[in-house]
Amino acid sequence: MLKRILYLGVSQTLSSKEVKRVKVLNLIAMIALFHAVFFLVFDTATGSLDKAKGISLGLDAIFYGSVIYFQKINLVKPARFIFMFILFVNLLVHCNYAFKGFYGEYQYIVIPLFSIFLFDNKYVHYALLVLSIAGFYVPNMLLHIYPEQYFGYLNALMLFVGLFCIVNFFKNLNEKNEKLLNIEKNKVLKDKEILERQQKELKELNDFKSHFFVNLSHEIKTPLTLIKGHATNINFEKPKEQNQKHLHVLTTQLHQIETIISDILDVSKTNSKKLSLRKELIHISSFFDDYKAQFSSLFSQKKISFTIIDKCKDCLISCDTSLFSKAINNIIVNSLKFTPKYGTFEIVICRIPNNDIQITISDTGIGIPKEDISKVFQHFYQAKNHITKSQGSGVGLSFTKGILDAHDFLITLTSTPNVKTTFTITIPNQYTAIQSGTLKQKNKLPVTTILEAPKSTHSLTKKSTHKILLVEDHSLMRDYIKSVLKNYEVTEAEHGEHALEILKHNTFDLIVTDFMMPIMDGEILVKTLKKQKNKTPIIVLTARSDNGAKLKMLRLGIDSYLHKPFIEEELLLTIKRAIFLYDETKSFEKSLSTQDKIELIAEETAFQKRLKNTLDLHLHDKNFGVEELAKHLKLSKSSLQRKLKLTLGQTPNQVITEARFLKAKELLKENPNIKKVELANLVGVYNASYFFKKLEERFTIVEN
Repeated sequence: MLKRILYLGVSQTLSSKEVKRVKVLNLIAMIALFHAVFFLVFDTATGSLDKAKGISLGLDAIFYGSVIYFQKINLVKPARFIFMFILFVNLLVHCNYAFKGFYGEYQYIVIPLFSIFLFDNKYVHYALLVLSIAGFYVPNMLLHIYPEQYFGYLNALMLFVGLFCIVNFFKNLNEKNEKLLNIEKNKVLKDKEILERQQKELKELNDFKSHFFVNLSHEIKTPLTLIKGHATNINFEKPKEQNQKHLHVLTTQLHQIETIISDILDVSKTNSKKLSLRKELIHISSFFDDYKAQFSSLFSQKKISFTIIDKCKDCLISCDTSLFSKAINNIIVNSLKFTPKYGTFEIVICRIPNNDIQITISDTGIGIPKEDISKVFQHFYQAKNHITKSQGSGVGLSFTKGILDAHDFLITLTSTPNVKTTFTITIPNQYTAIQSGTLKQKNKLPVTTILEAPKSTHSLTKKSTHKILLVEDHSLMRDYIKSVLKNYEVTEAEHGEHALEILKHNTFDLIVTDFMMPIMDGEILVKTLKKQKNKTPIIVLTARSDNGAKLKMLRLGIDSYLHKPFIEEELLLTIKRAIFLYDETKSFEKSLSTQDKIELIAEETAFQKRLKNTLDLHLHDKNFGVEELAKHLKLSKSSLQRKLKLTLGQTPNQVITEARFLKAKELLKENPNIKKVELANLVGVYNASYFFKKLEERFTIVEN
């Protein structure tokens, strides 16, 4: 209640100084109001309340209550003047009428002192000081309340002036110190903002580096896997035609790696202004006709409408053909990547009023958020979406802008997400010409970074009864893995979402999935399947080789995690083992009666409960390991291994380590300042520094 009264009239628009004044005035008025009410009651009870006292105390209660009310309705300045006026009149009445002869006149000193606190104008202070001195001396001169000798000296005058000067000095000193403190506070806050911004930028940089190198690794390891796989299948004793498919894949994937490396090196050249141009006049219509021929089939595969509207049939432009082709190629490849099925892609070439040539390249893809538009041409920048998290290195558009800037061409971008994205390239008039005759031959474009996958000529003559769902976004990689799994019946899915649709109507003996994919990646796919209680064995086959990703997937309960490039025999053995165990489990479950299944589930639940209780009791013991766990659960080591692998998908060592990690996380949450050694002792670990490092990897790298 007291706090609520103190804060009456306090608002966000007031400065900290004004807030103090409001709160103090509320406190003073409240004390004065309490004083008036108390003595009204007390004097009435004791029979000492006369008419003058009653009127004086009653008016005090009304006036000080009104001060609080005025502050409540945010009339803070009028409330202060009312307070000062009431205070003076109150003292005048009390000292000269109601409580005459009690030397209350010395209370006049509070008037200029309150003024120093409540007002900033020094002339108000001086005026109220003079008024308080007059209030002390003048009434006695007129009414002769006290003997002359009591008021004839200047002691009171010096007391009033002295106290006023002392309080005023310390008030000014306090304000000066507060200003300095505010300056320091603002400086600290500014430094804090800078540090927080730098910390955020550093985190973004670390996230970017991680994302960039993971994606770059994925971009390179995919063609490396294809190269390794097809190279081992080349047999020079066979006719050349039988090796043609393998050689074609080798050539295209080697070119893919060369292009990735070349683009990164070219970006560094554009950044250092070392990009040299070899300009020549090219026919712009022929230039884009080649793109139409080259990309039509790729757009057609995704059922994307591809049109070119050419209004500059006789126009020539001066450019470095190779570099300009790379710039256009990057934009087209981006459109192909980010435009979904049944979308549209359009190139319009025309002259604008000042005779510049304008090329607009637009698509109906996922688009770019407004906040990312200014960043898309930065080196290695990638907008965050379901496609960039698994594809690309972020150099394409940066390289494109560098090339066009080197030509003095202008590129701009507009985008409405999921509606339309348009790149506009403006070629200044001085770099254009009108064709005077016919060109002898069409311009030749360098090989694009995307080549159509060769049609698989492989036919599965001996099908296994076992069915495998292959989830992989790279079409050539799917073809290669299918050729490795030629003895199985393989169904393909381009990403996790596609796989889930297939699984609604089909069952499989095994799922082989990539980790990094657009739309829905392998992690979300596995999480979804585990939520659905799908027991189909899962093998993750990925270019991601970091331990964080591997641990994350293993904890989800997958059966194996293989890296690309992979050894074909290792993949086949892993698949064979996983399917065998799955078949054994299914056979065992089929042989069980309904009652047996209920009892088995109850037994599993009871086992997991015993496991948890045992771990909770003994985790602090540094000598507690697999043998001790098996002993407490009354199982042999081999039985424990099988049971944990079957129920939790983990080895006993993994279970114990994970339990220690979870316990340490819980302890850290309860006491963030706990020492490393103390934490290690509580979870039964000898090497505190090593454990803490692994703990950070587990809950920082993996979970983030």
